[in-house]
Amino acid sequence: MNANQTVERAYRAATRRALPSLRRRLREVRNVVEVEAATISNYPMPLRRRLWLWRHGFQSRNGALYDLDAHDPSQYLTDRQIERTPLINGRWRTVFENKLVFHWMMRAFPANRPAVHCALREGHAVPIGPPAASEREGVPATDESSGTTHAERGAEARGDPIDAAAWFAREVSAGDRFVLKPIFGGFGDDVHICSKTDDGYVVGGDPKTPREFAEFVSDLDGYLVSEFARQADYVDAIFPDAANTLRVITMWDVDADEPFVPIAAHRIGTSHSAPLDNWSQGGMMAEVDVETGELGPAAPKPSDGMEWYARHPETGAQIEGVRIPGWEEIRERTLEITASLPQAPYAGWDAIVTGEGEFVIIEGNNKPGLQAMQAYWPLLTDRRVRRFFEHHDVL
Repeated sequence: MNANQTVERAYRAATRRALPSLRRRLREVRNVVEVEAATISNYPMPLRRRLWLWRHGFQSRNGALYDLDAHDPSQYLTDRQIERTPLINGRWRTVFENKLVFHWMMRAFPANRPAVHCALREGHAVPIGPPAASEREGVPATDESSGTTHAERGAEARGDPIDAAAWFAREVSAGDRFVLKPIFGGFGDDVHICSKTDDGYVVGGDPKTPREFAEFVSDLDGYLVSEFARQADYVDAIFPDAANTLRVITMWDVDADEPFVPIAAHRIGTSHSAPLDNWSQGGMMAEVDVETGELGPAAPKPSDGMEWYARHPETGAQIEGVRIPGWEEIRERTLEITASLPQAPYAGWDAIVTGEGEFVIIEGNNKPGLQAMQAYWPLLTDRRVRRFFEHHDVL
């Protein structure tokens, strides 16, 4: 092999190595530009300000989210950097992106997962294994409404798939609430909180006759049927018409070799988001003090700067200063769950607090909305956070 062939081979090898990185960078830019194009009209501002934001790596919406006048812009993750974070967990991101896989992973922590009764596929109810309720601590061995044991009901459920409407008619009693959620998806899209009544069903607040409900579920494909977790009194008093969830971010301290919670927030529903609490659908978010569990003021998604509320603007209930009962136990248990999955060192856990120190995790997130979290403070001011993202080639 002569010198020219050696140079040519080295060039081709370097090109092959560089192309995946180049494609990834181009994807980052494309995603950031697409979001900017879709949302730019929602955030009117002088062109000079918009250009300043772009130059520092921020979309226009972050001019409303971040306090960039009070903090050094370099202390915030830019939008392109945030686009890199879903790659941190590698192939293990499937654990969070597939709610059925997540449910199976959480079997090691039965007290902290809601029951998933079955999956819906092409109009049929498909068993996915023994009901989680039979594995939960403190759940009675016998279902008082039917007199059958949970094990017996689980055995029934492990039969062949049956018509979805027939399954709901047989397995769900009047007064029961349940959740229909897609196996894939996020942001609360296409999630339905339902209940059964004496003469039909209610789906997301809309009553349906048995026939209408049968038609509705016949069109659902790739859904899970989950129990509805009843939230604790402290948050039910703030806004009772939504399932108000915690979002707890966990990362891995690369120096101490253990997980930690850098930031957490409590989502709170409004009449715009009910029966859900999603910020993107009109809900509010309050920062949680990760040491004490005390809530700060809450804010809806802004269009022109953050607007903070010490009390809920509709119910008048106090938000700021409210403490999550048993927060320390909730935080430490979440870290225990995180430590059991070191292959996925980055996650956002969505949990419903059901009592003092008691909670169920309804899902995990591979990309847990850092833009919203940075509305409270620039995350890179935490040395552990900066080290974590440096370690994973985000910075």
